[in-house]
Amino acid sequence: MQSRIVLISDDSDFFEYIFPKLELRKNDELFRFKFDELPDKLHMLETSVLIINSEKSESRTIELLQILKDTPAVIFGYNADDEFRINTLKNGAAAFVTPLTSDDEFKASLVSALNLASILEKNKQYREILVKKNLILPNNEVLLDYTSVLDRELEKLNASSSIAVLAAISPNDKTKFLIQPNQIETIILNNIRKNDILMNYAVNKYFLLLFDTDIDGAQRIWAKIQSHIPEKIYAGFTKTFSNNKEILFSIFASSSQRTKFNI
Repeated sequence: MQSRIVLISDDSDFFEYIFPKLELRKNDELFRFKFDELPDKLHMLETSVLIINSEKSESRTIELLQILKDTPAVIFGYNADDEFRINTLKNGAAAFVTPLTSDDEFKASLVSALNLASILEKNKQYREILVKKNLILPNNEVLLDYTSVLDRELEKLNASSSIAVLAAISPNDKTKFLIQPNQIETIILNNIRKNDILMNYAVNKYFLLLFDTDIDGAQRIWAKIQSHIPEKIYAGFTKTFSNNKEILFSIFASSSQRTKFNI
């Protein structure tokens, strides 16, 4: 499989130094960038392996890791600064090496980063298929086919007797045009667990399936989410156990909820 490796350094000597260690194959791609060349080319780095020469560029290295937090990066450091090494690892670096790192150890770090980049490439391709089929939003992990998703998840929940809460989320008529959809989605996704599921059922309106929690727990999660949203957003909650989606929809569409959710 083709690999794409990006060398980043303001020192051209580094490129010559590191090249023999890469053991590139004929179909591998190698790019060389200086730090100042990166802003217009960041899109090329998403599923690459970065090898960053941090000599005299420690702050810029950290900034780059923060921008490309999901891109596997091997940091090449030149000193015994443990604070900087730990800082790079905390910010998502795949490995930290120095001139004293053996070739075998460097190769192991590179292979691990390449494997991660391969997984990211496959995930990107899978995501593009889901977006093309209109099953997921382009910019966020928000599912669009909410009826099928709910059918599947409710079946699993009822079979296992697991607890979960479904939330219906909607702004009122005064605020629904004041908030960008992506803003709501981002805030919600940043404050829920990876296994919780966010679904879009209309403009600025969402279902949120929260696993392994009760109504009180779901309301606490929503209070945390709401504190980050600049406008008032309503949320109604119901337990999912032994219910199908039609029953859950009818709960949200009851007289007490109709004006808010209009499902």
